[in-house]
Amino acid sequence: MIRRVLLTSAAVLSFALVAPLTAQAQTLYISAGGAFPTGDDLDGVNTGLMAAGGVTFDVGANGVWAGVEGAYGRHGTDFTGDGDVTAKTYSVQGILGYSFDTQGGVDPYIWGGAGLAGAKISDDSESFSGSGFGWQAGAGVSFGGEDANARPYVEGRYHSASVEFDGDTSNTTVSFFAALVGVAIGVGN
Repeated sequence: MIRRVLLTSAAVLSFALVAPLTAQAQTLYISAGGAFPTGDDLDGVNTGLMAAGGVTFDVGANGVWAGVEGAYGRHGTDFTGDGDVTAKTYSVQGILGYSFDTQGGVDPYIWGGAGLAGAKISDDSESFSGSGFGWQAGAGVSFGGEDANARPYVEGRYHSASVEFDGDTSNTTVSFFAALVGVAIGVGN
């Protein structure tokens, strides 16, 4: 399992890192917002905060872009333990997206990603962590048009990962929706 996750993650991230060789422009971005757990495996995990950031590169002139993203989330829980029990999520994934060509200052986009994802549940005395293959998909709208150097955006995304926690022989599905606001800054445009 670990070998398959590492090979898949390496392949996806290699694509994201090779994309700059044909890149015409780069964009750095950062965002934050709410993350809403879904599924039975996350019963007891509350709505939390998520932050994401990364770099994308235009691939050709047809609206296609690729990149790499890191994301982190923190959630409170209804679990009892020694002190506050928190659930944290993280991921490093290659992403591929498409921006729709519009006339005006509002540009919709869609994207998907895959790579390494993980989770950690801890209290004051112990913690359980695990990692595995994760994927994500999202859609959003950026404002200011293509010529703007800094563009605010809003987006919705869905994350899912199959995580094998330490000492557990079964996988746990860690899934959540997130609503984020952020800013994208063009570099070399």
